[in-house]
Amino acid sequence: MGSFFDFAVVCQSLSQTHSRLQIAALAADFLARLSPAEAAIATRFMVGRALEQGGEPRLNVSGRAVWKIAAELGGGEDQGEDIFTAAADFGEAIELVMRLRRGEPEPALTLIEVSRAFEEIAAREGRGARRRKLEGLRELFARMTALEAKYAAKVLIGEMRHGMSEGLMLEALARMAGRPVGEVRRMHMLEGDVGRLAQSLRQPPHVAARVGGASASDAPGNIGGAGAEPARPADTAAGAAAGAEAPAAAQSI
Repeated sequence: MGSFFDFAVVCQSLSQTHSRLQIAALAADFLARLSPAEAAIATRFMVGRALEQGGEPRLNVSGRAVWKIAAELGGGEDQGEDIFTAAADFGEAIELVMRLRRGEPEPALTLIEVSRAFEEIAAREGRGARRRKLEGLRELFARMTALEAKYAAKVLIGEMRHGMSEGLMLEALARMAGRPVGEVRRMHMLEGDVGRLAQSLRQPPHVAARVGGASASDAPGNIGGAGAEPARPADTAAGAAAGAEAPAAAQSI
């Protein structure tokens, strides 16, 4: 089973890498070790998407809510200013406050379990939805190591800050599947969701070939080809914790 802790370790390695080739290779090698369903989740998470694209419910969980839960678990409610000063970004602030716990659980969560938890939290609607969403999030974070919490928080606010853009992920998927980059890009245009694309590419060749009707006759793309270095904008940890508008599925509570 694909471990969420292993996913967090790979993301940590990506954040310490500045080469497009190395970023694509690290991601491709990790995804190639997963089942098709796990590869879909990891791909989505790696580009900062907590949920599948296409009419999905919204998580409606803000950075402020994530910080409050982590601070309560770590007992660091009164250390926020010092922690955000020391942290490079919001995810690192979550990691630092979670390390204040007296003990840390053993890494046991799988990618599928974390994905299912996000889906269940998103599905909580109606009377008392806010409280029930936060209870679900607290239960999930209580089971996480500090490193896992760091990257779960990053996925939730949609800001990974490790250099893996969606475009570079398509190059990683091409490398994983041994397919031309141009073909994978066309498949993505037809499929839409990068996770579903990853899942199809991890299927047996005769199954993956049906997705998008892409031709395998294109000339192979160059993973290290022309293109700007993936942006690594300066993160503002305190801004994320204040519930700044997130670009993906997380906002508002």
